[in-house]
Amino acid sequence: AIVPLIQRPSQFEYAFARTLQAVLNRDFEKPKIAFSQGHGEPNVVDSPLKAEFSSLGMLESIKLDGSPIPRDVDVLVILGPKRSFNKAERFAIDQFLMRGKSLVALLDYRQQSTVYPNILIKSLTGLESLFETYGVQIETELTFVDRINPSPAPIKRDQNGQVIYSNHPLYSRMMSPSPEHPAVANMTNLVMPMASPIKPTASAHQNLQIEPIFVGPKDVVLANQIARFEPETYVVSSNDEVPGHKMAAAITLNGILKSAHTRDDQPTKMNALPGSPNQEPTVFLPSSRGDSRILIASSGTRMLAASQTGLRFFKNAVA
Repeated sequence: AIVPLIQRPSQFEYAFARTLQAVLNRDFEKPKIAFSQGHGEPNVVDSPLKAEFSSLGMLESIKLDGSPIPRDVDVLVILGPKRSFNKAERFAIDQFLMRGKSLVALLDYRQQSTVYPNILIKSLTGLESLFETYGVQIETELTFVDRINPSPAPIKRDQNGQVIYSNHPLYSRMMSPSPEHPAVANMTNLVMPMASPIKPTASAHQNLQIEPIFVGPKDVVLANQIARFEPETYVVSSNDEVPGHKMAAAITLNGILKSAHTRDDQPTKMNALPGSPNQEPTVFLPSSRGDSRILIASSGTRMLAASQTGLRFFKNAVA
């Protein structure tokens, strides 16, 4: 077996272990990894990032439009959607997970306006209700702010077109409480711009393991008046802030899930006609067949560019 191209020393351990697994198990089949499209997500499969993920499995782009997700997909990746998922699309994702599959969701909740770049617009993905049913709640009204140890962020360009960086309180450096977790891979911290807190809810049940993998550092706070991008806006604290220490910005779920839907509210589009492309007659699954795995982070596309560890975390999450 051939070890894939290793561009950084941090990639060696995983690449070697994956290649050794292929040698030991001659029947080893690469998993199929599908990157969602149709909601403003970047096209990873047709980008330079493809080289980072090609060693993990077979890659494809998939349009989430409410049709059943093909059964041969093992991992669904949703990166920074800009438009909300509707009920039929959420149902398709739910039933995909009920087959014991895996989901990686890196989400953005503070998008910059295309007209006024310094204005931040709150953006919901529509997936929040799914996750709350499964056992976690994303508090999208709140955002981590770190004035004590802010990380550099691209603020603007100068007259020569060069990017100007400045320490930005919304670029918080999250800490890992479990650096041995495979999605963290010995990363002790990660810059997660404009992240929102994620917390377990009462609906979590005994057959599901919920584990925070990145949490707020000691001096971070949570604010709900986040509407502008300029870093100087957040130099002074406001009265509505609360402590954000140890609140999760990235979390994993592993185990048996209960469906967020019922048989009666199954969207009609899911009743696909036999022979339709990528569609099969479906049977409603009220709970997952075997363990499902979900990784949720409340910072998405900005996280990949904020530090070198952003892309490493993304790759670990998918792996």
